[in-house]
Amino acid sequence: MYEDDHIQTRNRLLKRAADPLTPARRRALVAYLLTGALLSCDLYPQDGMDLRDTGHYQWAADILGHAEYWSLG
Repeated sequence: MYEDDHIQTRNRLLKRAADPLTPARRRALVAYLLTGALLSCDLYPQDGMDLRDTGHYQWAADILGHAEYWSLG
């Protein structure tokens, strides 16, 4: 989830999951990804660390900031 190639890996897996789906189901899949990122961005705070510096928050922010996902959803 936090490895250097996480964006490429996520996009490859998302494409693999979305390819056999109808356009409506693809939109639902992307909406699920975006919703999950939004709802979980603050679930893993770490003592002594600003929330925005945690790996999970950055993962969620990366997903939410990925313009291509918003155009698919």
